[in-house]
Order: sequence, then structure tokens, then C-alpha cells
Amino acid sequence: MIIELPGVSVNSIPRKDGRFQGYLTDGEGKKKYIYGRSYKDVTEKIQIKFRLMQNAMKRNVKENSERKEGIIKKFENSKKKAKEVYPFNEYLEGWIEKYKAPNVKPTTLQSIRTAVKPALIAFGETPIEEITGDDSGFTYSYPSDEIERPL
Repeated sequence: MIIELPGVSVNSIPRKDGRFQGYLTDGEGKKKYIYGRSYKDVTEKIQIKFRLMQNAMKRNVKENSERKEGIIKKFENSKKKAKEVYPFNEYLEGWIEKYKAPNVKPTTLQSIRTAVKPALIAFGETPIEEITGDDSGFTYSYPSDEIERPL
């Protein structure tokens, strides 16, 4: 019987006002109190509420899986867009102009440009998809001699 589940309880003795009380713990751990004129009324209401909660959980699982599929499709579409050949220097300049320039002070923007200069020299016209994590570590570990760093 459903009443024997953890998180479900019905008082066998009526309250002072004559009603019976029961509760059902929802998925978040909150108790949902149910009242009725008899013990049987409360147990029936709890069973109905329990079934409704089960159906809601099934819908949530289905919605979450649909949402996950949508995210995967968006990711795959973005991967297709990324497969277009973008030279590193054009991509970096576009990123700086679109995301950084409007939001930072001119001195900060200059600092950003100085910080990415070793990467620009190292990668230049190299397509982004050909650059690996190993390449970027090498660039910053051994900066080029062409870069003058102010003291």
C-alpha cells in the first residue's frame, strides 16, 4: 500500500477539529499536508497526489531529455560553424573588438593586446582548428624574441 512508503504518513487519530491529517513528501523534501473527514479520504487523496507527482516527475525527465537533445543539436551546429576556416589573427581581433573593447577602458584594452601578442606572432594565419592546447602552452612558455616587453 502507498501509505507504507517513506515520506508518506496518515494520522490514525483525528485532530481536535475532527479532521484527519496526512502528508506526502515531494521531490524537494517538502511535506505536502492533506486533510480529510476520514482516514479513508486522506489515504485516497494521498494516492491521487502521489500519482500526480509521479507523472510530473516523468514529464520532467522527458522534458530534460528533450532539452538535452536540443543543447546537443546546438552544440553540433556550433561545431559546424566552427569548421569554417578562421585564421587565428582575424578571430582574435574580432573577439577583442566584439567582447572586450566595448566593456573595458582603453588602457586595459592595450594590456589585452599586449598579452595576446605572443599568440598572434606564433599562430598568425593558422586556422583555429589546427591549434591545440600543446601549441598554446609552448607559445606562452617560450615567448618570441620579436616581442619587446616594457619594464
